[in-house]
Amino acid sequence: MKQETTTQPTSTQPYTESQGSKDRDLVAMFKAGDSLRAIGKALDISHVTARARLLALGLEMRPRGAARAVNLSVVKRHIDSGKTHEETARLMNVSKSTVSRAVAALGE
Repeated sequence: MKQETTTQPTSTQPYTESQGSKDRDLVAMFKAGDSLRAIGKALDISHVTARARLLALGLEMRPRGAARAVNLSVVKRHIDSGKTHEETARLMNVSKSTVSRAVAALGE
C-alpha cells in the first residue's frame, strides 16, 4: 500500500487562495503597526516566517521597537470631543500609553 504524502508549499510552488488571504492579513497587520511577534501569534506562524514573508512581498522592515505613528490631529479631535485616553486608544486601535504620549506631544 502506497503512503500518501503532503508537501508544504515552497517558494517555487504557487500560493493557494488561503495563503494569499494570510498574506493580505499579514501586510495589513504590519502596516497597522503590529509587531512581528503579535502578527505571528495571530496568524499561527513564527515571527521569523512573518518577517520573511513581508520581505518577500517587498515591504521594508521598521527599526526594532519602533513606536506606532499616530495622527495627532485625530487624537486631538477625540480628546476635544470629551473621549478618555482609553476610549481614544480603543477607537484608534493603539495602546492607552500611545495616546498619552500623543496628548503630551500636543501639550494638552
